[in-house]
Amino acid sequence: MSDAASTNNPAFVQAAQEANNLPTKPDNNELLKLYGLYKQSIVGDNNT
Repeated sequence: MSDAASTNNPAFVQAAQEANNLPTKPDNNELLKLYGLYKQSIVGDNNT
């Protein structure tokens, strides 16, 4: 899935907005999980 396809997905856009509007900065573990979900939405499942 490409970056453009992900950003046109309403669920992706809503989740990105919610992540940007969190009341406090997430800790490193939470940031890592968010980054993993972002990468999975952009690249797809890791099949290695």
